Amino acid sequence: MGASIVMFLSSKFKREEVMRLRVSEFYATKDVAKFEIGVLLSHLIVNTSFLPNWRLFLSIMKLKGIIFLLTISFTDLVVPIMLVVLAGTNIQGLVVSACSVHKRMLNFAACNHIEPVIVRFPLTNASVEEVMVLAYEHLGASPRLRLTKLMEHLFMTHTDL
Repeated sequence: MGASIVMFLSSKFKREEVMRLRVSEFYATKDVAKFEIGVLLSHLIVNTSFLPNWRLFLSIMKLKGIIFLLTISFTDLVVPIMLVVLAGTNIQGLVVSACSVHKRMLNFAACNHIEPVIVRFPLTNASVEEVMVLAYEHLGASPRLRLTKLMEHLFMTHTDL
């Protein structure tokens, strides 16, 4: 389809895993002050559990670029307005797409050999602790808190652990 896929993740730990998905470039975002990428982005799809540092991403967008928000957050969307206005950036919130869009997306994934990444852990104390460490490293403290509540629920409902 003529698109280069650039992946941004908060953690560098999944670099090898991400590169197997045939992305063109990978960048870790944690503790980054400025991105050094070759080509500016015309489209950015944001699918995170938290809102990113918009100044970082707006600085790598082409003029009249489009940012698609596929994330849900109960915090306010705060962006540097001058960067948005001067570049003519369009920030577009989206809900679930129509079936035709899903079909095109699945076709794109099939053509580019994109497959789901599934990690299975047995439901044991050691595995739960391992998942918590991985979640903290990859998702940060806020999702860890949600996972902690989930794990507490699992421990209370599954006494055979």
